[in-house]
Order: sequence, then structure tokens, then C-alpha cells
Amino acid sequence: MAPRYTLDQAWEQIRGGLLKIFNHEPMDVHEYMTHYSIVYNYCVASVSSSNAQITMVGGGEGRLMYQAFERCLQDYIRQEFQKIYEVAEEEAQLNNYARLWAKYEFSTKVLDGIFRYLDRHWIKRIIEDELDSNVYRVQTLCMVSWSKVLFEANGINIVRPAMALLKQDRDGVNGVNMDLLRRVADTFVAMGIQYKNEEDSVQNFTDDIEYDSDGIKTTEREQLKIYEDEFQKPLLEDTYLYYKDESNLFCSKDILTYMAKVKERIQEEVTRSNRYFYAQITTKRIKKKVEHAFIEDHLDTFQNAFQNLLKENAFSDLTLMYDLCHLVETAIADLKTGFRTFVIERGNEMMAEIAEADQNDPKVYIDTILKFHERYSSIVQNAFKGDNGFEKDFTDACIDVVNTNCITKKFNSRMGKSAEMLARFVDGVMKKGGNKDNEDTEHIFEKVMHVFRLLKDKDLFQKYYNRFYARRLLLDQSVNDDTEGAMITRLKNACGHEYTHTTQKMFADITKSKELTANFKQQEVGKIKTDANILVLGTGTWPLTQAKTFEVPPVLAEAMSAFTAYYTHQHQGRKLTWLLGQSRGEVTYKATSKMYTFVVTASQIAVLFKFNEAVAISFTALQDELCPHLHPGFSRQGRPPEAPNRR
Repeated sequence: MAPRYTLDQAWEQIRGGLLKIFNHEPMDVHEYMTHYSIVYNYCVASVSSSNAQITMVGGGEGRLMYQAFERCLQDYIRQEFQKIYEVAEEEAQLNNYARLWAKYEFSTKVLDGIFRYLDRHWIKRIIEDELDSNVYRVQTLCMVSWSKVLFEANGINIVRPAMALLKQDRDGVNGVNMDLLRRVADTFVAMGIQYKNEEDSVQNFTDDIEYDSDGIKTTEREQLKIYEDEFQKPLLEDTYLYYKDESNLFCSKDILTYMAKVKERIQEEVTRSNRYFYAQITTKRIKKKVEHAFIEDHLDTFQNAFQNLLKENAFSDLTLMYDLCHLVETAIADLKTGFRTFVIERGNEMMAEIAEADQNDPKVYIDTILKFHERYSSIVQNAFKGDNGFEKDFTDACIDVVNTNCITKKFNSRMGKSAEMLARFVDGVMKKGGNKDNEDTEHIFEKVMHVFRLLKDKDLFQKYYNRFYARRLLLDQSVNDDTEGAMITRLKNACGHEYTHTTQKMFADITKSKELTANFKQQEVGKIKTDANILVLGTGTWPLTQAKTFEVPPVLAEAMSAFTAYYTHQHQGRKLTWLLGQSRGEVTYKATSKMYTFVVTASQIAVLFKFNEAVAISFTALQDELCPHLHPGFSRQGRPPEAPNRR
């Protein structure tokens, strides 16, 4: 029959063994099993004698044994902590604390074996039935006891010497044993075991594992509570205060020296945190504290230096400033605002440098915008590493410069000056012989689209573009159909099909007209004297107005009549309206030994053909025969009174 013990009897025999375990004194197997048996027999005999399981499960001797064990743990820890205080030197305190922890942590594994019966029966049942939230498994109880004593009102403050040791390392003192800091930090992590939910240790593989913003499993985050509240919090506060003082000392130095110091300190703290602290949650927070002290507290210093670096085009120094500030929200916001202001100022200065005589020259105007855009775009891409935020502020600044500069303000009655100038620039390039520098067409298109995207009134650009496009087509000045089509495609890709609908219809009209004219000439070969190229344009598509009519010369009337008959036969029900005011033609002059060819308007052809009938004709006669609606050069207001006849 197993011996029966009272609690005092049992504990009298156990206490000595526990002290040997704590002190790492030798213990053979027989002695170990004796202590295990005492705990076992006390619990079993108590249950048998009471003949009531509730005694074991809810309270009774099981709870008494648990409470005695807890008191023993706390008494031992308290005594050992007192010894730490007896040493004045801070590094020695940390060393003693770390060694005590190592011994204690190992001892808990041995104690877990001695109290295994209590752990697997009484403790386990209490936890599973949720009878007492302050009861823990044996090894967890050991950690909880350590934390309770450590954080007692009159307990030791081990964080204070830890921060003192950290300061020595930051001050550059040689030979600092930083491994002690790591070991102390680890104890705070280990104490969090009291928040571990045993059900979470058996994860259902079908469940989704959730992680928080630090990459920690949400079910495990609470286990870091003691580390965060008791160690990390004072660590971060100490870090900020330390670097606040240092930043105030260094801010009087030049900005390059200051930034080099900031970079150095940030790298040091990141390395230190990765080595000695719980890096997954501490590194980014300690880095923010350094940034707060060095950067956020000195925004004016950075902003003033930033403007100077921009003026000097100091790309590498700007990159360093960007690297330091891009994760500090308030700092990077200030830099973006400062950059936007700088770009607007420099852009307006460059536009103001355009000579007054060149302010209506589309090439000079657009080339200046492109030069300005390229110069400061390179800062965004190189110094600011293509940062989306800087890219947006740069684009906003460019939009401001392109649409509201000194030249657009000068022409305040014409709200779309830049839209008009870009359309004229494209018109010049797309005309035959317009690309005088033989620049690659694709490159030109890219530059055009750069400026196009910056226009606020893209509809006004379309209006100008269609007007100039129509003139190129009507006067046969377009460089070629492929180039025109490529430009239209780029506009369509930028703004959608509807934006270029009218332009595409104009392009289609010209293509169909070429086919129609070719078929007409083939049918009428030898029947008409004039070589006519006729364009059939859709009503409402082309930006053209009906000019007032005049008497058409017979040679033109013949071709017009023949084409009208041909077209009406091909497209019954349709009506042609001749826009003679938009027509051009070549007239050969043979009155001298040398032959001349003139490119003239239809109304000018009508006038010139009258001189085939007479060598001198009065203005009144021309007006009566051709009607009063002539070209402005032949209007009554423009007729010199002393020269009634013209040849």
C-alpha cells in the first residue's frame, strides 16, 4: 500500500529536491523518482481517502499541491533577484540575470517531470473544464511565476541596466557584451507563454492561417504582449530620446554630413535590432523612432536643403535624401510639395525666356516644353527612382506650366493657346517637307503625346487638329497617309475611339475620293480637257464653310458637270455641293518666252481665264461678269482708284 502524506509532510521532502534542481546540483534517478512518487502518492491517496473526485478536480489536495509549488517558485525567484540587486555594476546585473534565467529555464524541464501526475490530471482537467483561468501547466506556471515576481511593485527593473548597456554600445564604447541584451530580450519573449492557447498548437490544415501586419500569426500575437509592453516600449522610448539629443547636436552641420549621420544611425539600429531583439516586430519600429528624431523633428532643415539640391541638380544627394525620407510620411509629403513648387517655378522661367518674336512659333514653343519636361523628368526617374508620388506631383506641375504660363496669360482671350500651338506643331511636321531635321517620326509622335497628355482642354486641341488636318488633305500637303494614320491611332489610344471619330471619317473620305477620282478619270479619258482631282467630303464632318459663288470658267464647268453626272449615276439620291472656295489649281502662263505655272484658287482661275479673252479688262467688267463676291484681293475696297484696268 502506497504511503499517505499530509501536505506539510509531502512538501518537507520535496522542497530540498527542488532547491537541488534550481541550483543544478547532482540528482540520481532514485532521488528523482522518489520526488515524483511523493507527488503522485499525495494526490492519489488524497483522492482515495475522500472517495470524491471533486476533491481532485475542483480543489482539495490537488490545488493545495499546486499552490505550494507556485509559492516555492516565487520564493526562490524573489531570493535570487535580490542577489542581483546586491551587485552595483549594470553589466554584472545583466550577466547574473541571464545566468539565473538559463539555470531556471533548464530547471523547469526537470520540474515538469516531477510534477507530471499533477500536470496531466488535476491541472489539465482544470484548464479543459475552464474552472480557473489562473491555473497553468507546470512549465507555463514556471514562466508566469518569473514574470509575476519580476513585475512586482518592489521587483527588480532589469530593463534599466539593459538600456544603459545599449547606450554604451550606441556611444561607441568598445567591448560591450551586447549578447547580454539579446538574452534579456529573449526572457521577455519566453514569458509570453502564459498567453498561449493550447488549442492553437493543433492547427486544422483546412483552416486558413491569418497573419497580422507584422507577419505574425494572429493566434500567436498575444504571446508577444509581455515583450512589447515591458521591454519593447521602454526600448523605443529610450531610442527616440537618445537620437533626439544627437540630432539636435548634428542639425547645425551641413546637410550632407547630417544625412550621412542619419543613414549611418539607421543602418546601425536595424543591424542591432536584427541581432539582439525580436526583429520581426522591433526592427521597423525602432527604425521609425530614429527617423522621427532625425527627420520628422527637422523637416524645415530637409525642406530648405532640398530646394538647394534641386537647383544644383545634385542627383546623388537628392537620392540620399529620398532614401531617408520616402518611408516617413510627413517628410516625403513635404518633399513632394516642394518639388512640385520648384518645377512650376522653373517651368515658368523657361517659358518666359522665349523671345517675344518666337512666342507664336509652334516649334519653339513646344520644344521649350519638351526640354523642360525632359530635364525634370530625369530627376524623378533618377534621383527619386521613379516614385509614383513624385511622378504624379511632377505631372501636375507640368500641367500647370503647360496650361497656365506667361504666354498663355498674354493671350488671355484665347484660352487654349497650348492646345493650338501643339496642333500647329503637328501640322508643321505632317506637311510635306515639314520635318526639316529628318527626325524619326515615331520619336516625334512620342514627344507630341507627352505634351498632349498635359493639355487640360483636349477637345480644343482636337478642334485645331481637325482644322489643320483638313487643310493638309485639301491642299495635298500631307506627307503621306501612313504617317497621318499613325498619329490618329495614337490619339485614339489615348482618348478612345469617339475622340478621333471625325478625324477618321475625314481620312476615310480622302481614301474613297482617290478611288472615285481614279475611276472617273478612267471612264472620262479623252472627253474632258482638265485634269481634275475631286474630293467628295461628308457633310458635317469637315470644318468647311460654303463660299459665295461666282461664274465658273467653261473649262472647269465641263469637268464639274461630267463628275456630277458620274457621281449621281453611281450614288442615286445624293447631292453634291461644290465648295469652290476650297479649291486650288495649277494655271500655265505662256505669254512670254518662258513658261510659268501658278498655283491659285478657283476664284483666281476665273479671273485669270478672262485674260484669255482680252488683254485689258476693267474692274467693273470683271465684277459684272464674275459677280461681286470675289477674292478679297479683287474687292472694291482694295481697288486702287488710279488704276481702273488690270492685265
